Amino acid sequence: SFKLTITVDPKYHPKIIGRKGAIISQIRNEHEVNIQFPEKNDENQDQITITGYEQNAVAARDAIQAIVDELEEMISEDITLDSRVHARIIGARGKGIRKIMDEFK
Repeated sequence: SFKLTITVDPKYHPKIIGRKGAIISQIRNEHEVNIQFPEKNDENQDQITITGYEQNAVAARDAIQAIVDELEEMISEDITLDSRVHARIIGARGKGIRKIMDEFK
């Protein structure tokens, strides 16, 4: 089997894994590869290892790289809001904040 490593900033790992592993599972199943993230105490925290047939591993790497590229285009900005308005922004069961996140991606 073919082994491929890709360097990805650890801050993007949760986004690649997805909620309950949904995104990484889809990539694993779609490309029939095994994808290993580094252990917590590993010194190479930015190395993701992909194992499988060569063309499948390359396709999986490209899928992960597309996610990373999209995330790198985004910027984040911290703002300070009075804690009394947090509940209004979040809304009932998070409906308000989800609407904002969906609207502005």
